[in-house]
Amino acid sequence: ECILTCDPVSRLYIANVRSPYQGYADLDQRNPSSELSFIGPSEPGGAWWKEQKRRIWQTESPDLLHWSDPYPIFQPDEIDNLDESFYAMCQTRVGDTLVGFVNLFRECENTMHVRLAYSYDGKNWEWADQRNLWMTPSIMSGQEWDSVMTYILSPPIPVGDEDWFYYC
Repeated sequence: ECILTCDPVSRLYIANVRSPYQGYADLDQRNPSSELSFIGPSEPGGAWWKEQKRRIWQTESPDLLHWSDPYPIFQPDEIDNLDESFYAMCQTRVGDTLVGFVNLFRECENTMHVRLAYSYDGKNWEWADQRNLWMTPSIMSGQEWDSVMTYILSPPIPVGDEDWFYYC
């Protein structure tokens, strides 16, 4: 997924994207794979939880024509559940802070949730609320249209003194 926003402070277009390499951990060439093995080389330092996980990358442009090289802003770490992957992130500015709505996929449950993040510079992001989920699927009867996935693709829309969030 590619979610494009414009930051009025930096005057840059920001695209949160997937990289063609996002599904693969950095390979450890000291442990090469062979044709006889179905297990590839592992992440340096034995960080096996990063393998085959979706990550969120970011690129920026002043004019929508020239883009920076993508760099990762969210990738799994040892604290994340083994079945969690990061699918996309919409971001918006609130004062001096950027707020990110990270769409988090849980493979075992086959559900999508939203977790909040924040950044002061747009490049270094931190999880808000100790990584707790901010928006979760409806669990009333399991028959609601949002009973499996909640996914935010656009910033909130101000309506009076409220911010309205549209999600799918």
